[in-house]
Amino acid sequence: MRISSLLSIAQLVRHVRLGLFIVMLAISGSQIVTLMRGPANEAPGHFIVAAVTLGVGVRLFLAKTSSFNRAAAEIERQAARNGDTQ
Repeated sequence: MRISSLLSIAQLVRHVRLGLFIVMLAISGSQIVTLMRGPANEAPGHFIVAAVTLGVGVRLFLAKTSSFNRAAAEIERQAARNGDTQ
């Protein structure tokens, strides 16, 4: 098994962050659709799930201090320190 370079791992982390943002938006959208079509007594639960997933997705994508951004920055610093350019 080939071990990837640190720089490619940092790029992978950045793509995973975008993928998780898209998944969170999809979950939020499906909850909003279910909220509109479902029974009225279940609406508050779907609204809460939609709001939470949307909030988490936006924070994950936009936050400069998210754990994904910090991990990618640390990996890039290590790659620069080691001279790993592959």
